[in-house]
Amino acid sequence: MEEINLKLSLNNETIEIKPKKLSKKKRVLLKNKQKLDTLLDQLNEIHKQSIELQSSHNKLILLVKTLNHDYPNEVKKIKQETELNKINLMKSGIKGKIKYDKPVTLSDDLYQFLKISDKQPLKRTEVIRQVTSYIRKKNCRIQIIAMHLI
Repeated sequence: MEEINLKLSLNNETIEIKPKKLSKKKRVLLKNKQKLDTLLDQLNEIHKQSIELQSSHNKLILLVKTLNHDYPNEVKKIKQETELNKINLMKSGIKGKIKYDKPVTLSDDLYQFLKISDKQPLKRTEVIRQVTSYIRKKNCRIQIIAMHLI
């Protein structure tokens, strides 16, 4: 915050007037007002950007509608191909699925832990089943205490 000094000259005499120091409340209010002004500027900028995005969105919708109107057969064909590709992906199991039934080779430590002497590939589901049964037998489960916040 810069300080403003006022100098007056009368009949070759210079009088310097210094403003009173602002109280703590007034300084806080002034600082908050400055923050508010910057936030309002940022909010106005965001509002301008949202208006621009909305107008570009409307232009895209209009473009899609005109394409759909001018080339209905091509758009229909693209929709069908896209739907087929999506169905094929879901059938093949690639989309977000891991093939757990595929046998994998385990690490030496895991073979030793599961007490398997011959190191043959095992399915992941079988490994998980054996580890889970070990946890149940040895009672290694962590006791979870439910806390309710009021």
